[in-house]
Amino acid sequence: MAATRGGSHSGAAAVHPEVAAPAVRLGAAVAVAPEENPRGRGTRPATSVGPGRATKPIPITPATPLLRLALPSQLATGWQAITRNGYKFEIDSAQRTRRISGAITLNPSKPRSRQTQARAGGTDRLLTDDGGHYIARQFNGPTDAFNHFAQDAGFNRGVYRVLEGRWAKARLQGKLVSVDITPSYNGTSTRPTSVTVDYRVGSAEYTHIFANKVKVKRDD
Repeated sequence: MAATRGGSHSGAAAVHPEVAAPAVRLGAAVAVAPEENPRGRGTRPATSVGPGRATKPIPITPATPLLRLALPSQLATGWQAITRNGYKFEIDSAQRTRRISGAITLNPSKPRSRQTQARAGGTDRLLTDDGGHYIARQFNGPTDAFNHFAQDAGFNRGVYRVLEGRWAKARLQGKLVSVDITPSYNGTSTRPTSVTVDYRVGSAEYTHIFANKVKVKRDD
């Protein structure tokens, strides 16, 4: 997810140690608010790094296995699916991107759309946000608005950059990498409160849940 500042898997998955969620039995009923998480998974977010800390990003390491509920195969009412550059984007009736999936490909020479990045999030965008990508430019991510969102600068330049580096390294090594990304929203806001990233490198699966907010330092 590049920076512009502004105003169904199978097998066991691993989850970020900061956000380890309790394992759930497949098919078990889970009470969640549909607006908060349309795919029925926990949304307790990871802690993102604050702005200006890109030089020392938080390392991402797999932890305990996490069993996940089977995902619905059909679009919700009023949603549309758009496939661009090999990635599928599911968009709700409010024109918010709700799910992104596909196999990672490399295209480091692809240009970015700074205008689209600058507009990401609209009036819900914060002064501490970048115009981030769900699928980065280096992975042939489309320049359309639905591939952009108002992303906390620390999140964008910290843990997500580390994760993108992991994907790029794996692809350069000839490994297959696929991703399934789910933003979660509060109410009618167009700015995600968190982003859940499921991804597969070869046969290994991982899950990370990231908070889209500035990390607040505590006074010790």
